[in-house]
Amino acid sequence: GAEEVDSDRRTAGRETAAEGGGSEVWAEKRARLVARHEAAAGAAAAGFCYRILPCLVKTGDSLLQEQFAVQLICAFQDIFDAARLPLSLHAYEIFATAPDAGLVQLVTGADSIDGLKRRSTPPPALADLFRRAFGPRSSRAHRRAERAFCSSCAAWAVVTYLLQIKDRHNGNILLRADGAIVHIDFGFLLSNSPGGNINFEAAPFKLTSEYVDLMGGARSSTFLRFRELVIKGFLAARKHADKLIALAQLTLHGAGRDMPCFTAGQAAVDGLRSRFQPEMTRWQCARHVDEMIGRSIDHWTTTCYDRYQRCWLGIMS
Repeated sequence: GAEEVDSDRRTAGRETAAEGGGSEVWAEKRARLVARHEAAAGAAAAGFCYRILPCLVKTGDSLLQEQFAVQLICAFQDIFDAARLPLSLHAYEIFATAPDAGLVQLVTGADSIDGLKRRSTPPPALADLFRRAFGPRSSRAHRRAERAFCSSCAAWAVVTYLLQIKDRHNGNILLRADGAIVHIDFGFLLSNSPGGNINFEAAPFKLTSEYVDLMGGARSSTFLRFRELVIKGFLAARKHADKLIALAQLTLHGAGRDMPCFTAGQAAVDGLRSRFQPEMTRWQCARHVDEMIGRSIDHWTTTCYDRYQRCWLGIMS
């Protein structure tokens, strides 16, 4: 059916985990818009299916690469769901409506980790944010939020590594009201990276000591669960590598010619294929992924990149 779009960014449900409000403001606004629409349409609205999405209208910039990235991310989510893995990416939608314009769905009930840290002096650690929002670690609410954080971190670890999504500072990582994280802004993936493609973020994926501490430490049951989910998610994606590679290959020979992520050409697709480790056995691949997790913990390039963003752009690390 038709879709109504609301582009009021300020009231798109900004309550976050740190505020404990969920997406209540957006839910109320959506209900008001639905009521207004149905009152205006009268009997014609009966049985009419539609969605109301909070969107940002973006002009002066191509959204084709972002739309392509979201297509891939949604394909990963389908794979995780088919494998019945509790891995959630909470992907949002992007609609490229013109070569230099489009609509970006806002993530309701979430705020960037950067934004959450700015609200207190000194900036709190993630574990402190969770305690304020959900109570002590022993509480049911905290355990539920910790599980959401763990499963979303594991899902994004798989995706950001395989797609080589870069520029992962805290302005591009959101925290939802339920404790899960969501990555946004996919201007750098596959073969392009910030700073003229120097590929400074050399860790397999972002896994700071704050993340590990929030999950209870490297020896905790939650972190062991995180390791298990990353391995299972990677192996599930590996089973469908041909589908994901084919999507990248087709895009390269189509709209991808104008996308920065295909700067390296065929090498970008070949790199994606190699990251699935097709020559390894399942056991070897599982061990390889477990080793990647160890290498990612507090990787020096992750720390330095966050510090650089803090110094030059004021983004909290």
